[in-house]
Amino acid sequence: MTVPFIDFHLHLLPGLDDGSASLVETIRMVEELSKLGFTTLVCTPHQKQDSINPSRPSIEQVFSAVCEEVEDLFPDVELLLGAENYYDAQLSARLRVKEVPTIRDSDTFLLEFPPSIDEKSFKTALFRVQMEGYSPIIAHVERYRNLNHKILASVSEDFFLQVNLTSFLKENTDLEQRSRAIKYFEKDLVSLFATDMHTFHMVKRLAKAMKWTRERFGEDVLDRFLGTNPRRILEQMGPSPRNRP
Repeated sequence: MTVPFIDFHLHLLPGLDDGSASLVETIRMVEELSKLGFTTLVCTPHQKQDSINPSRPSIEQVFSAVCEEVEDLFPDVELLLGAENYYDAQLSARLRVKEVPTIRDSDTFLLEFPPSIDEKSFKTALFRVQMEGYSPIIAHVERYRNLNHKILASVSEDFFLQVNLTSFLKENTDLEQRSRAIKYFEKDLVSLFATDMHTFHMVKRLAKAMKWTRERFGEDVLDRFLGTNPRRILEQMGPSPRNRP
């Protein structure tokens, strides 16, 4: 029996960030992801100060509308609301007052760093996030060019490390990024895969990446890193720090 897939990182909500441009495109994305085996989709609109930073009320309004459509058209697909939180002054302030937008109001959220993040800043940020009571999923770790497998190995037992499936493709314009993605996986540092899907046009690349990943790493690899491991993360999420005594 095929394990249902979970995507912890995609830009599905229309008109909020650099992801889906319309409800029509969103529905097409859900349809194609469903065909590929995904049954749980965590919507992660960007939260980045002075850049792509939709308000929480607007996110919740769009999410509610999309959920209604998806429930009618794809009753087997579950949508969850999260956010891709960029480590900046806005996130720092939200950490301080325990108001980080998390997945399903839990202690878990998707955390993005600048591509140029260095080891000291990276570890300091993770320490701060952990001390505030959160359990982050570190987005697309292969993009951080000043980190390496030794640095990630030192944090992999305490944090979830996510790799984009499409980073495995040979046509990736950043070959060093591809090399890092493969190395991190082969060194058993990766917790889960995700699509980081922004548009319907990514479907063919995603399907190709899934095929390549199976051929390179084994038939059961997607079941583990899109199914079993993400499901375990969902089941183990704790309450949001603001709801703790």
